[in-house]
Amino acid sequence: MILENILQVTHHMKKSMIYLAIAYILKIVLQLPLTLALGVYDPVVATTIAFVIMSHFAFRLINKQFEIVDKEMGKKLIRILIDGIVMLVVVVVANFLLVKVISDATKVGAIIVIAICGILGILVYGFLSYKDGSLKILI
Repeated sequence: MILENILQVTHHMKKSMIYLAIAYILKIVLQLPLTLALGVYDPVVATTIAFVIMSHFAFRLINKQFEIVDKEMGKKLIRILIDGIVMLVVVVVANFLLVKVISDATKVGAIIVIAICGILGILVYGFLSYKDGSLKILI
């Protein structure tokens, strides 16, 4: 939504409203199929997909006008995204395997599973970002 506000301030009101309308239409279209597939998680997933797509188009327009991200920074951002996806997959698999051994139905079991998965996620992301140098974007 912040990107939509930036579009409006930079005199792209019409495109801002078009992108917002596309996001809401996409959310409505995704709502039923995802509800059948995901149940209670659908509202979060449908909204996330719709607004990520809207944000992509808004950011492209803003970047075209102000040249915020050059190719080098874009490559670094892609590396960060890939590191995050790898970390997500590792943590999801670890969580799936851990709940077979440690019951997450109790508070103590859930805290143990969360702690192990959190530490594993930090280690995996830290290792990957160190190896590919993607944290150098902060320097």
